[in-house]
Amino acid sequence: MTETGNKLLIALDANSLLNAFRYSIVSSKVFLDYLKENEDNIWIPFQVAQEYRKHKLNEFKPDLYKN
Repeated sequence: MTETGNKLLIALDANSLLNAFRYSIVSSKVFLDYLKENEDNIWIPFQVAQEYRKHKLNEFKPDLYKN
């Protein structure tokens, strides 16, 4: 995270996005709610988006979603 003036910029990498699939349901919800609340301050580089798209189906495993 970087503060530019009075604005906070949140730069995400592919692993931080893929972690939403690795966390428990409760943790994933907290993480995704935080991203939603701060969506105007989030920056996702193009390369990160490509890596996320490439790997997201490998990370989605229903047995990982434990409370």
